[in-house]
Amino acid sequence: MPDALLRFERSRLQIVWNGSLAHYSSIRIVHPAVFLSLLASLFLPVGVSNAAGSEAVPNIVLFAIRSLGWGDIGVGEDRRVSTPNLQRIKSEGLCFDRFYLDHTKEDWNFHTLLTGKVRIADRQGSSGDPSDFEASDLPVSKLLKTAGYKTGFIGFWPGGGEGRPGHPVRQGFDEFVGQLDPFEAEKPYPGWIRRNESKLMIFENRSQNRVNRYVEEILKDAAWNFIRINQPQSYAMDRRFFLCYSPFAPSVSQTRWQAEGNGMFCPDLHQFAEKDWPTPEKYKAAMLQDLDYRIGSLMERIAKMEVPGNTAVIVVGLSGAHSEGGTSAEFLSSNGVLRGQRGTLNEGGLRVPAMVWWPARVESGISNVPVSLKNVASTIAALAGQGNLSRAPSLLAGTDALREQAPLVWQLQGDAPVKAVVSGNWKLISHGKPGRVELYELDSDPGEQNDLSASYPEVAERLKDDLVLAGAED
Repeated sequence: MPDALLRFERSRLQIVWNGSLAHYSSIRIVHPAVFLSLLASLFLPVGVSNAAGSEAVPNIVLFAIRSLGWGDIGVGEDRRVSTPNLQRIKSEGLCFDRFYLDHTKEDWNFHTLLTGKVRIADRQGSSGDPSDFEASDLPVSKLLKTAGYKTGFIGFWPGGGEGRPGHPVRQGFDEFVGQLDPFEAEKPYPGWIRRNESKLMIFENRSQNRVNRYVEEILKDAAWNFIRINQPQSYAMDRRFFLCYSPFAPSVSQTRWQAEGNGMFCPDLHQFAEKDWPTPEKYKAAMLQDLDYRIGSLMERIAKMEVPGNTAVIVVGLSGAHSEGGTSAEFLSSNGVLRGQRGTLNEGGLRVPAMVWWPARVESGISNVPVSLKNVASTIAALAGQGNLSRAPSLLAGTDALREQAPLVWQLQGDAPVKAVVSGNWKLISHGKPGRVELYELDSDPGEQNDLSASYPEVAERLKDDLVLAGAED
């Protein structure tokens, strides 16, 4: 199929989400009407006939965010970066304060997010890449497409490349706009972007007199149009859509880091330009603020749908805060009081933000029950009236059901493997064979500062048994 030529126009947007969200002045965006007209075949609306009844099931939007630390969401004068749009979702929705990643590898977390399955460390798929989806996998996209939902994925897809079974269009997504390769995904001004199994040329980023169209704005507008075109309307009340929006930012560009010593990038540093901060930290702060702006823009689109009030929004982190690309997890307090960072089995390496927002049905509040990414797929399936997708219960199943889950277990490979288990309020970290252990009571000590293994040996032994039962300990 020949490449298509994309042209974009400029406009300005002032965000108003029910009249009360933050205003970002003079932020340039791609005009949605132009993007829509050039991708006329991109998001064709369909009717949904759902066995559960169209009024009983919502549209579902999943924001899957990379490099989002547990402490990155918030507002206040004491914060170096404020994220009012994400904070509003958090305060109006059900927030899971002890939400964990299931792996230390981001790509594996992505697989668990959509399937509810925890990956096996030595699994090798047909492509030779253990992070690829297989043809036999059942992600929520396949399930919801079968149920009549229009399904879309916008952003960076790490689950399988061109021609592989793990490509998003082979995993149940009707529409895909984004990148499949991390080195392409980290380019802020790409010459092309993928649409399903074709490449769409971005003319302005390929000509000598470049206007430069920032990829994250292009992706945001593609998501914006997907929602607009596939929303329920008065003449098609039974339409439903599922959108997974997973941008590359605010992740680190390894290419930029190696070439310039700064792995972060944002077209505009905003108010951070005048800060006496290290340059990478300025860019990271601007990236977080722009991420918040884009999510606010999509929430505005949801609020202005012709049939409002029946859209559930889920926000989760795919990987925690890091000290990469010239940044430090501590500088912007990305992990708050939590110890550690991405790649470790401490709380700062495993805990990320997670919220479910559906004011019509889900009461706001904070849950302190330990849950993880594997609960998200069942949550989406349950919202769509399709039951649980895996053994993991829905995040909305209630406190008792969530507490009955098996303990959460992790293992880092190596000559002396490090293992961890969380059961209720307790956490054990085991360092190799025979190895020493650390024991923490997380309600009173979320920062893992007070090792209680000597004071509570019986609890340590019980959690060691949990590791054995999970197959993480001999």
